[in-house]
Formats: sequence, structure tokens, C-alpha cells
Amino acid sequence: MQREMCKDLNYDILLLTETHDKGSLRGSRTFIPAEPAPQSDPYSGVAFLLSDNIAKCVKFSGCCGSRIVFARIQAFPCDLFVIGVYMPHSQRKVKPLPADTLKQLEEIISQVSSSACIVLLGDLNCKLKRNSSRVTGKWCIHRRHNKEGKQFADFLLRMKLAAISTYFQPSRGKSNATYLAKDPKYKPSQIDYIVISSRWASSVMNSKVKWGCHVSTLGKTLRPWVGILCSETTDTKQQPPHADQRLQ
Repeated sequence: MQREMCKDLNYDILLLTETHDKGSLRGSRTFIPAEPAPQSDPYSGVAFLLSDNIAKCVKFSGCCGSRIVFARIQAFPCDLFVIGVYMPHSQRKVKPLPADTLKQLEEIISQVSSSACIVLLGDLNCKLKRNSSRVTGKWCIHRRHNKEGKQFADFLLRMKLAAISTYFQPSRGKSNATYLAKDPKYKPSQIDYIVISSRWASSVMNSKVKWGCHVSTLGKTLRPWVGILCSETTDTKQQPPHADQRLQ
């Protein structure tokens, strides 16, 4: 039932986080899960749900533990190397800590050929500040990094990546926030991001946050869906970094 609900969203690539998989999820051509969540990290788990069209183009896929999943997808004019991640939160006392998962991400990305476009999707559990040079745009809702956000921003600079979901203005009356605390005294946060290779950033036409029901607690919890639309041209109010290098 949960997968059918996700399919109804009609996304080509959908990242599922916090799957809490204990080994019951079975991979298929259109469903790529990470390893089951270990006892020391029971709330982890990520998986890709792919459309039939995208599934036909997958060259290979894999994972790194229960928090990272990836797939190389044949595309034109370059392949896409898509990574899904559920970053540990800052309050964890045992491994994996945020720095551990960030190190794993860097090791994976360092091995990706320069000809591919990297797309990183995930719950990064960090706050990035707006207008951080070559990293974020002006539509990020936070004025400053938190500790984990600074670490992730430095990582993006090293890997030549940009948080493209922060470069697009939300619709009137909407927000780019992706997390609402149960206690109303806390302001909304933006902790989920879509990241892309900076050289291909101008190929992204739009990014939106769409709130919907959490599939595991239907009708009780709202969770965001963050999506992007890619094309050969872009007409945005704020140009992403390296905007002169468009898909040809």
C-alpha cells in the first residue's frame, strides 16, 4: 500500500527515508533499498522508488550501510549519479554520527567520474544559511548555518555541488520549510535538500516543497516531498552557480 501511494505521486525518482527496514524490504527493478537498519540504528533506512522509464536506464546501483543508496542512470547528454541519504541527527550519541555519514558520502562521490551529473537527495538534518557563495541561494529559509550545516556547506564546496532546492522562490503563501516541530514555539526548519553538480545547476527549472501524509502514520503526520524539474533551459529569478553552462 505504501509503495502504491508513492507511485501515485508520479515522480521518476523518489527517495524514501526512515524506512526502519528490518530486512523485510525486497529490492526489484523499480525499488532499490539500502541495507536493513541495524539494532544500533533502528530508525535508519533509505530506498529509491523509480518509474518504469527510469528503471530501464539504471546501469548499476548499490548502497553504503542503511543510510545511503545510489544508482547510476544512463541519460543524455550525461549520466546521472543519484544518491539518497538520511543523515544522522546531531543528538546521536553512538555511531553513525553525522561526520561518519558525511565521510562515506565524500568517499562515494570522489569515485564518480567527472562526466556524470551528481544528484543528491535527502534528509540532511542540517540548516544551511541563505546566499552562501556557490552553495545556497536566497530562498533558503535560514539566516545562518548550524554546526552540521557548516560542515555540510564545506562538503558541498569541496565536491563542487550546490543545494539547488534553495535557489527557487516558493509560491505565494508557501515556504521552503521541510520540518515542523511538534512544539509550536519552534520555528519551521529546512533540513531536506536537493543537491546537484554545480556545472549542471542551470539545467534545473524549478524546485518545490509539497507537504503530504506520512505513509506510515496516514492522516497524523505531515511530511514534505521535495521535487525538481530539469530541462535544457531555465527561466528562474535567481540564476544558480555556473549558470552559463547549460545542457546542450
